Amino acid sequence: MHKTVIAVSMAAMAWAQSAAAQPVPTSLYVLVEDVDAAGSACGLTAEVERSAIRSSMRYNRISESTDPDSTPEVYVNTNTLQISGGLCVTSYMVSIRQFVPADAPRPYGEFMYCEEGGLLSGANHGDRVSGSIKTAFDRCLSRIQDKAAAIRPN
Repeated sequence: MHKTVIAVSMAAMAWAQSAAAQPVPTSLYVLVEDVDAAGSACGLTAEVERSAIRSSMRYNRISESTDPDSTPEVYVNTNTLQISGGLCVTSYMVSIRQFVPADAPRPYGEFMYCEEGGLLSGANHGDRVSGSIKTAFDRCLSRIQDKAAAIRPN
């Protein structure tokens, strides 16, 4: 068992090193979690969040994959609290990640290209949240490009 874990860990590290050396992915699967009831009441929708990511992907010439198993994915999650007086507080997280396969039925690992997020408050702030999600995605892409440039030999 111990040797298997080490072998899988070494394979995951080798895969992660090769993935980290890659430029920004050219194709991403888009996974946006459903918006909770408080988020809906505050003007958030999963479709608007998905549209913000897709808009940035088009601008950055990244195609959308329909296969979650063979390409990295962009993952978006929001959580909202609705406070009295219509005030809403929303946390958002955007990550670009790739799952590292292992021999079935063993679990697999995850390579995180980047993760960005934040916290917003206000009344009916769905547009601000979707704009912040797009900005977080753009920051993720920039971080990946910076990492890839730092690794490349001159």
